[in-house]
Amino acid sequence: MRKYKIEKITAWVIIFLGIIAIYFIFIFFDIVPKTDQKITFIIASFGALFSIIQFWISSISRRMDFIKRIQYEEYLRVRELIQIFFNHLSENMVQVRDIHSLVRQLNNTRNELSVIINSNNKSILSGVTKNQSVINFGEKLNEVIIKTDKFRLESDRFEKAKNSSKGKPDWSIKIEEMNWRNDILKDVKTLHELKYDLLFAIEKKII
Repeated sequence: MRKYKIEKITAWVIIFLGIIAIYFIFIFFDIVPKTDQKITFIIASFGALFSIIQFWISSISRRMDFIKRIQYEEYLRVRELIQIFFNHLSENMVQVRDIHSLVRQLNNTRNELSVIINSNNKSILSGVTKNQSVINFGEKLNEVIIKTDKFRLESDRFEKAKNSSKGKPDWSIKIEEMNWRNDILKDVKTLHELKYDLLFAIEKKII
């Protein structure tokens, strides 16, 4: 986090300025003429200066460690959600078990991913939503969901037509399922490649 890095640099600048101040006060201007008193005051001033700065730097380091831990936890959660998304798809690529359940699962996973990325965009993952890798992954993710939802609509239409005995024969939905599978196969492969770019973009945000 840039804020904490600036604070740390500021602390070292204060140390440098403090040393200069001690030099001018006790050596250049010779405010304390007696040597033994001068040494005592210089040692005490250095001790106070370094104690304050050490406490400040230690406090900054603790906050940075805390932020880093939160960032890493969010990064792991993003990885987990992406894997869950792929798992939902792979479980239905051979044969769709329940298209309505699949669409719901994909949407829920996408929404949770979106919440994590957007909620942290102005804090621990500052500016991550503007990264082109994140944008590309999100767009491809939405494409897969849109195509899957389109297949769901077709399934509902065929089911309704079958029940009314006025529609296409039962094998029509199998053709639609095969078309859906072939249609998203390339998208899923692309999404898998984009996954690594997205994760790398988040990794760069970790302190």
